[in-house]
Amino acid sequence: MLAGGAPMAKGCVGPSAWLLAPLGVALALLAAAPEAAASDTTAPSITDLRPEEGAFVNASALGPGGLARPFIHATIADDSVPESLNVTAQVLWVADLSTAALLTAELSPSRPGALEVGAFAALKDGEYRLVVEAVDSAGNPARAEHNFTVDTKAPRLTASAPAVSPDAAATLLVDARDEGSGLALPLTVSYRSACASTWSPVTLEVTPLPGRAVGQASLALCEGTNNQFSVTARDRAGNTAQVLQRKIAYDTHAPGFTSFSPGPFERVDDTHPTLEVWVTDNAVGVNRSSVEAQVSTDGGTTWGPWRPATVGSNGSYVRASLRANFTAGATGAVRWRASDLAGNGPSESSSQYFYLNGPPFVVHFEPAEGAQIFENSTVRLVAEFADPDADFVEATVYSDIDGPLGRADGRRVQLSPGVHTLTLQGDDGHGHVVTYAFQVEVVSRLPPDLRPLILTLVIAGSMVWAAFAAWTRDGEGEGSLPAKS
Repeated sequence: MLAGGAPMAKGCVGPSAWLLAPLGVALALLAAAPEAAASDTTAPSITDLRPEEGAFVNASALGPGGLARPFIHATIADDSVPESLNVTAQVLWVADLSTAALLTAELSPSRPGALEVGAFAALKDGEYRLVVEAVDSAGNPARAEHNFTVDTKAPRLTASAPAVSPDAAATLLVDARDEGSGLALPLTVSYRSACASTWSPVTLEVTPLPGRAVGQASLALCEGTNNQFSVTARDRAGNTAQVLQRKIAYDTHAPGFTSFSPGPFERVDDTHPTLEVWVTDNAVGVNRSSVEAQVSTDGGTTWGPWRPATVGSNGSYVRASLRANFTAGATGAVRWRASDLAGNGPSESSSQYFYLNGPPFVVHFEPAEGAQIFENSTVRLVAEFADPDADFVEATVYSDIDGPLGRADGRRVQLSPGVHTLTLQGDDGHGHVVTYAFQVEVVSRLPPDLRPLILTLVIAGSMVWAAFAAWTRDGEGEGSLPAKS
């Protein structure tokens, strides 16, 4: 009997043409040897059953369609000719003994005079029984069976440990389950701390349960983010599940601060500057939502509230910024605080002081306010500024009558007659431009007054005449010649 137990003629053991002898030939053989059949009391032998008793078929046998394709094998031999054997080979579900696969016996190519079952059967996961039965021409029966399990699914494995630990040791929890062939203990854990370069096994305390195993292990951590563990679970079929190189960070230090902008005691031109700092953390990274800044507009005498800073993302090296408002010439200050993702902190930076660039102011200008200048004369333009930041101030003058007059650097200019509004402008080159207005008047020159000159000439002439007269008078009395007779 072959292929599902269907009755076959004696000697029909496979699809080979030479085995399919006519029924008449088979009957003739039986009629010719009735005595030999009656004397045969030895049952056929069934050997080399595969899979072996209690064997497992795992995911390595998976084929198309997600089904396992294990190789099913058996060898059937008898002291009679193989053509006289009736063979039935099938794979049964253990649960209800229903047929999962039917197999065919053929002449063995490697063992003359024997039949062989050899084929790949497409099977789902489950428990099976391979049953091979043979009956020879004398009616001697033989039966062999092996139980095996098909399990192509790996165990379900979870391994949990804190991603960040505030303590020097972390607890690893492992939960493995397998609904097929069952777990093969022990579960294995490998560990490498942030201070080590090699992996080492770790003892896992396991509690076995039906179809499940749970366990825990203590991992000694080293400062840093590269504490790593791997967990492996196997089932009895040889399927493997792994949790690979999970990391645990151990961090005991709060973040630090560096690269402040503005720098210490730096002068800032903008009264609405963006304050910046780099926040660093040696292990788990900065918690972006914890970064805050506090600003003082009077050099640290009073402080405003803590305000959230703008941070792009979490990380071990992040840039934080805050836009603040100040008045020109003020002394500003800022301080920062932040925590890391391990909960360390908040740490606070030192106060950083800086100056806001102030505007210049004039201390001296020529010509002075209200000055009168004669027409056709020149006037000297001079301006002196003071600047709180010691910036160089460029001073220029503009007349509402004559237009631009140039720099107030001591140059002399001639102004048109009239009342001038001179606009003095000072620019410190850092965004501060100040202006001042002065009025001066240019007047026409009056004709010269000759009266003082005439009076002087009259007085001088009188004095000369008087002197001459006196001299003449004196000469007549003392030095005159005698008169002629």
